[in-house]
Amino acid sequence: MSIIEKKEIGLDSDLSNFADLEEALECWKRWCGGSHAPTWRAVDMMDIPAQLLPSTIVVDVVERGNDLKFRFWGSAMVDLYGAELTGKLYSDASDTLFGNLPHAQYQQVIETGIPKLYRVTIRRPNNMIAERLNLRLPIVDEHGNVSKVMTIVQIQYHKSDDPEQPAQ
Repeated sequence: MSIIEKKEIGLDSDLSNFADLEEALECWKRWCGGSHAPTWRAVDMMDIPAQLLPSTIVVDVVERGNDLKFRFWGSAMVDLYGAELTGKLYSDASDTLFGNLPHAQYQQVIETGIPKLYRVTIRRPNNMIAERLNLRLPIVDEHGNVSKVMTIVQIQYHKSDDPEQPAQ
């Protein structure tokens, strides 16, 4: 398995192939109720499209983002990573499961307080390409500081004809 591409893409990108993520972003905006980000009290995870709930992650910000604690780790994430991380610290799992890529993404959301969308394209065995979009959404405390980040993941798989190039 190798990473072909990893980058932030704008929330105004064409998400027609990822319509469920558009719906999830609209849900987050409703939770905001006119604020720049919702509080945890305003969040109702049952509002998230049902097909995305298993691939949803919620982390608590620890030590101003120096670490993260997994509050919710969806069942699809357990299947994908082969580990249940609910209640565990990011620092305890990062070396073996993630590397430093996701922490940098979380840090950007914590520092800016705005939603971010990231695309990671991975070449998998049998010449399969996995295009993974991570929608990272800030959640604030009563003082307006980012205290949690919700990540909603959507993955699509494509077959690549060229072992050196991603499928289009």
